[in-house]
Amino acid sequence: SNGFTKKDGDIEGQGDIGKESAATVDECGEICLSNTACLSFEYSNSELQCHLNSAADPSQELWGDYIFCSKTGDM
Repeated sequence: SNGFTKKDGDIEGQGDIGKESAATVDECGEICLSNTACLSFEYSNSELQCHLNSAADPSQELWGDYIFCSKTGDM
């Protein structure tokens, strides 16, 4: 997704900023980009869930099929 770097891992919970439904990983990225507090997101292709995080880096192992993406640079 543009403006993001993929990282291996996960942050516990369902997004401390919020949880949204998103049809694609790009849509999830757009939601995160539009929120200045959002520094990373996790997206599941099977559950179509988008978890928004205030932390930029994963703190634990991968969870299910969730993709972890961290904001890069000044967006």
